[in-house]
Parts: sequence; C-alpha cells; structure tokens
Amino acid sequence: MCNSEKGIYEINEKIEVKKIPEYEYMYHQILVDKNISVSNLRHLLKGLPLVDVSDGEYIHWLQLDSSALEYISTHFKISQ
Repeated sequence: MCNSEKGIYEINEKIEVKKIPEYEYMYHQILVDKNISVSNLRHLLKGLPLVDVSDGEYIHWLQLDSSALEYISTHFKISQ
C-alpha cells in the first residue's frame, strides 16, 4: 500500500482498506479539490484499484472496468 495522496491510497487488494489509518475514525467531510495524481492514474491504468477516504466518512473504491481498460489499450499508447 502506498502512502496517502490527499486521502487516496493505492491498494492491490480489498483487505488493505483496513490498514488505512483513517479507517476507524471516519467523519463527514466533503472535499472538492482535484485529487488524482499521475501516480494514481498509472495505478488505475494497470487495472488496479484506488481507495478514496478524502471525505472522512466513507471508503470509495475506484477502479476502471474491463471496457475502460480495453478502450484505453485500443486508443492510447501507455508506457509502464
């Protein structure tokens, strides 16, 4: 698990959500700042999930589905 970038963690497996420090102490907060970094984007483009805890209350699972990954591989040259 990578360190938090504005409350978003790159994870490889669902179980890692419980390792996020904010997991036990979530409270309601809505942030509207842009929060997907180049590192986050690369992680998503590999088909791996991001977990967003930036609102302080909910855990948001972000992951491209197979059709999005197929679209990207068809239309863009992605270097790893």
